[in-house]
Amino acid sequence: MELTAVKNSESLPSSLSLYYTTTGVGVISTVYHLMEMLSKEKFDLMIQVGIAGSFDQQLPLGNAVNIEKESIAEMGVVENNEYKDIFKLGLADANVAPYSDGLLLNPHKHLLAASGLTNVTGVTNNEITTDPIKIERYKHVYNATIESMEGAAFHYIGIMKSIPFIQIRGISNFVGERNKKNWKIDEAILAYTKAYNSLLQQL
Repeated sequence: MELTAVKNSESLPSSLSLYYTTTGVGVISTVYHLMEMLSKEKFDLMIQVGIAGSFDQQLPLGNAVNIEKESIAEMGVVENNEYKDIFKLGLADANVAPYSDGLLLNPHKHLLAASGLTNVTGVTNNEITTDPIKIERYKHVYNATIESMEGAAFHYIGIMKSIPFIQIRGISNFVGERNKKNWKIDEAILAYTKAYNSLLQQL
């Protein structure tokens, strides 16, 4: 569903060779399918599109954003009611690739600018968050604006494989809201499809 509108986009530049794949739900599936593609073809650019939930109640549903920074949620321990990530635990260096100050950054400023969208910070999780304690953690520890289940895996591979990349997300719902009558899925898909089309026109 999330890829159909993008694949059916009209008036895309004929000079581009486009390949599409559905990477599935979650980081493991995303890593597998991306690495399968990269083992068979050489790509000049990777674009990830999809819907996401927002922690920011001021961010209108149905809009699209760029994810400039990503974190992997819950990769650490909660001890004495304090969350410590792998960097605080000394299990990884926050400034050794692909990390920069513990974040998975998109360094490709020209791509971020070309989309015409606002740049935000994402957190990637293995669950759709509803727990108020976790919501506050993601907002204040990770400074997250949006939540997805695949974004960090995409950034990780883009950085490690030195392939330019951009992640564009349509905001379908506020994190914690499970009543889908209040979600704006169609509008979110339309928003990121427009941004995708606009970006390709500038390549």
